[in-house]
Amino acid sequence: MFDRLTALTMVFFTSAVLLMTRLFSICGEEKYAEAGAKQSSYTLEVSSSYGRIYDRNMIPFTDREKRYKAVVNPDISDVARLLPNVLDKEDFYRRLQDGAPFLCEVSPPRTEIDGVEVVEYTARLCDKALAQHLLGYSSEGKGVCGIEYAYSDLLHGFRSERSVSYQVDGLGGVLDGAGFRLDLDEEVRGGVVTTLDYDIQRIAEEACDKYIEKGAIVVMDPYTCEILAMASRPVYSAKELEKSLDDEALPFLNRALSAYNVGSVFKLAVASAALDSGVSEDFTYECTGEISVDGHAFRCHKKDGHGVLDMNGALSESCNTYFIALSQELSSANLVGKASLLGFGKGANLCNGLVSAVGSLQAEDMSDGEKANMSFGQGVLTATPLQTTLMTCAFVNNGQLSEPKLILGTTEDGATIDGGGETAYINAVMPETAEKIRKFMTAAVNDNDSSLARSELVSVAGKTSTAQTGRYHDDGSEILMAWITGFFPADKPMYAVTVFSEDAVGGNVSCAPALKELAEKIIAGE
Repeated sequence: MFDRLTALTMVFFTSAVLLMTRLFSICGEEKYAEAGAKQSSYTLEVSSSYGRIYDRNMIPFTDREKRYKAVVNPDISDVARLLPNVLDKEDFYRRLQDGAPFLCEVSPPRTEIDGVEVVEYTARLCDKALAQHLLGYSSEGKGVCGIEYAYSDLLHGFRSERSVSYQVDGLGGVLDGAGFRLDLDEEVRGGVVTTLDYDIQRIAEEACDKYIEKGAIVVMDPYTCEILAMASRPVYSAKELEKSLDDEALPFLNRALSAYNVGSVFKLAVASAALDSGVSEDFTYECTGEISVDGHAFRCHKKDGHGVLDMNGALSESCNTYFIALSQELSSANLVGKASLLGFGKGANLCNGLVSAVGSLQAEDMSDGEKANMSFGQGVLTATPLQTTLMTCAFVNNGQLSEPKLILGTTEDGATIDGGGETAYINAVMPETAEKIRKFMTAAVNDNDSSLARSELVSVAGKTSTAQTGRYHDDGSEILMAWITGFFPADKPMYAVTVFSEDAVGGNVSCAPALKELAEKIIAGE
């Protein structure tokens, strides 16, 4: 009886084991079948792009640099032929050993290679993109600075992807003859439209590279105050952001929007204040090389003096003592008020996160000595290259001035612009005053044999300055800020420009050649 019961128990146990084994087998087969189904298509993302940043003519500043990725089947037999084109060989060898299809950056092979497909895509920004300080950059799907930050949500609301898919077996191996499929979303067209002109921006950047180590160039439409170009030096490396953060030259700083000692370009504001208040352009003063105000002696840069000068001659010679004498004809409120109307002491919000510095403007209750310092752009006075260009815009536009503008609007299709609006103007100086200042600035270049802004190809008008800072190098030499602001063509102005160079030699030596080259190339359409 016992033996029979034992035998029945063993049969039941064996059956249960077989049943469980079968169930596990079925479940395993389903699991592997599911895994195989999931791995039947192996997808690699080649690139993704988002909304573009355009110039005023719908030329994109972003997504311009062509790059290439190779889609590599690890079973290829001709690795040696691809290797010379691989940009990161160490990563290539590592991925090759993983046994699955992969992507690698390459220079384009001249001939086809079995098992390799090369896909072209565009990089968002190259290492030294035009208008780098204005465009900014994004990280992890969000704008960090510049227009990329100001319009991050809009830009990232547009998206396009490129991917490739392989047919693979359950173990991830590429199926023979299955090849690959390239999937392309429709190209992104939407984005932000700026007032910048791509070609003028390029010319300004080239001039910066040639003449300006640390500084900026601003080019504006003097009638609308739209920024056509804004370049700052030095630039940062988009590939080595952390390294640039530690750079003592401050490459992230947009010097076009930063305030510096102004110097003699401010004499244009003093002259306009005098003319608007009724002082004649024939007002004369004899420069002996020195003038005393409030018991303090102020010296002209020409130690033995310029002799008798009128307003035109004083601007051409940049005579300090003349403008000190002229300032004593004006009330402090008159001088400060005119400077404020011309844009000094006021910031500008170009877009969220891109804000121009306010600078420093002397208070209206200043002493005669402080007014004397201010009259030739010294003392506490500081301004940005953008503010200085705005002043020049007012003189070109018969005294009318508006807020500076960087953004024209947005676009859905890369062809039409949404947004914008009417431009509001103020009367910064009287029309007859603006006309006289234009005449003075034209003479300062074209009637001055020593001016390095003079051109045989286009008439240029301008005013230079070399501003003292009260700061010194280790060798005892003073750190100077150099400027020139002007317009061209002088007879029919189309562009207002300011060139600024930090820690430079002087306005004529450091900045005037850049203005000349800008004028010649922009007018020639180069």
